[in-house]
Parts: sequence; C-alpha cells; structure tokens
Amino acid sequence: VNPSIVNRLIVSGSNGNVSIEGQEFNDLTVDLLNGSINFDETASSSAFIRTSRGNVNVKGGAHGALELISMVGTINTETLNAKDVTVSSNGSVNISLNERTESATINANMGSININVPHDRALEGRLSTVVGQINYPPDLDARFMKSQDIGFKELMLVNDTDEKALLLEVGTKFGSVTLHRS
Repeated sequence: VNPSIVNRLIVSGSNGNVSIEGQEFNDLTVDLLNGSINFDETASSSAFIRTSRGNVNVKGGAHGALELISMVGTINTETLNAKDVTVSSNGSVNISLNERTESATINANMGSININVPHDRALEGRLSTVVGQINYPPDLDARFMKSQDIGFKELMLVNDTDEKALLLEVGTKFGSVTLHRS
C-alpha cells in the first residue's frame, strides 16, 4: 500500500485473519467478526483494531492513538510505540509500553492483565481488580484503596515528582493485574 495514495484504510470482514506488515497510514480501521489481527512494524496517526473472536498481536511500529479490542481473545504487544493506548478485552492482555506513551487505559473482563512499563518513567493512575490480585514492584509510590480479601481492590499510583507521568487506568473483573518495570 502506498501511503501517499491511501491516506485511510478500512478493512472489514466476517471470517479470516488480517496481517499488516511494514505499512504506514494516517487512519487505519480493522474490524473483524471471526479472526485474528496481526500488526508488525505498522505506523498510523490513529488506529482502531477490533475482533469479536480472535487475538490481536501488535509488534513494533508507531501510533498516535491506538485502540485495541478483542471480545473473545487475547491482546499481545511487543515494544508498543503509541502515544495514547486504549485496550478492551474479554480475555487476557499482555502489553509492553515505551517511553513515548503518555496514557494507557486497559480493561479486561475475564482475564489477567500484564503490563510492562519503562523502569525510569514516573507513573500515576489506578490499578484495580474485583476477583484477583494486584501485583507491582516494591519501588512504586502506591496507596491501597479499599484493600479487602473479597471484593473490589484498588491501588492508586502516585507521582510525587515534577516529571510528567505515564497515566495508567488498568482494571479487570476476574483476573490479576501485574505491573512490571523494565
């Protein structure tokens, strides 16, 4: 696909997988009913990626605003380079953010969330689960809110520095939330 000719690409389908590698778009939409979506070194100003039954895999690339949705499936990213990330899944989410990310909103219903953020990046926001655990490195400035054995659990991430923080809003209903620093 020539990005000087195709400014906006919309891919919509009922059955089958979509793989896009090494392409650049201003606006990108991929919407599938049954099938997995794979992005490898793809760039966009804004991208909306949704599948009803399938996995979403993003490796490399660069995005301004990126929204990933999988109704029944897992979302996996490697070295995700996106400014603003929104993720919704009924399955598990494994996501790795980089220095460029300013905000990430990640929600799962029936799966665990594993999120990897840069070690030296200031963080603020909230991690929560209804049934599951919240796991995070001991060096984080965090405050427990509503800490209980059964019921809603919430952890507030506090930025006590002058540095602009990565804003995280991460929550799942049935599963654990684990924050890793690399």
